[in-house]
Amino acid sequence: MLVRFDAILLGDSAEVQPSLGVDVPQITCLPALRAMAFDPDGNLWLSTCDEQVMRLEPDQLNGEAETDVVISSFTANQGLAFDSAGNLWVADDGLITRYDAGRLDAADAEPADLILSVSDAPETRLLAADMLAFDQAGNLWATDFVSNFVFMVGAANLEGTGVVDVAADVSVAIGVTALLEGLAFDESNALWIILDSERFGMLSAEQLGESSGSGAPTEPAVIIQSSSIGNAGGLAFFPAPAGLPLYHALPQ
Repeated sequence: MLVRFDAILLGDSAEVQPSLGVDVPQITCLPALRAMAFDPDGNLWLSTCDEQVMRLEPDQLNGEAETDVVISSFTANQGLAFDSAGNLWVADDGLITRYDAGRLDAADAEPADLILSVSDAPETRLLAADMLAFDQAGNLWATDFVSNFVFMVGAANLEGTGVVDVAADVSVAIGVTALLEGLAFDESNALWIILDSERFGMLSAEQLGESSGSGAPTEPAVIIQSSSIGNAGGLAFFPAPAGLPLYHALPQ
C-alpha cells in the first residue's frame, strides 16, 4: 500500500524500484489510501477507505504495520494536514475538522474538537474541502474539487471548539477544466496545485490575496505541463519549506 524511495534516488530521472514497501493489514477495502501526512514527530498518518485515519509510527514503516491508533468518526475523509501545534486537520465530507494533538495517541471514535462549515462570501455558497495545506501564517487552505475553487480559512477562525459556520477569507476560482487535487506551499508562500491530467501550476502569494469568481477565474502564474506526470494526486516539497509547520520540527 505504501512504498518508500530513498533520498539518493530522487536526484535524477530514472526507472527505479522502491527500497521498502509497507502493508497495513487493517485496510481491507479499495482504493486503500486517499491522502497521507507526516506529523511533527515523524509519524505517518493515512486517510483511508472505510472512513478511517490511521497512524504509523516511524519504527512501523518497515514492512507490515498494524496500528492501535485509528480515528473512525468520519463520513468521507479526504485530505490531511498538521498545524504547528501538532493538531490534525482532516477534510471530511466537505467539512474541515480538527483533532487536537492531545488525543492522537489512542484509538478514537469521538467527534472532532472543531468542525468548520465554510461558505464562499462573494458568491454565498458552501465550499466543500477536499485537500488541505497550511501557509506560513498558519492559515488553512483547501481545494473544492467540484467547483474548482481554492479557499482559505484564516488562522483566527481555527481556534475554539464545536460546530462553527465561517466565511472563507479568500476564495480563488480556477478554470472550469481544472481537476484540482494535491496542493503544497513553497518558501515564497506560493501555492502549487495539481490542475488536471499532465498539468500542475502555481498561484503566487499575490494571487492568493485576492478572491475571484467562476465568471472570471484566476490563471495560475506558472503552469507546467508534462506527459510524465499523468493524473497526479499530490505534491510535496523536500526539504520542508522554511516557515511551514513541518520545517520547524526538523533538526536544525
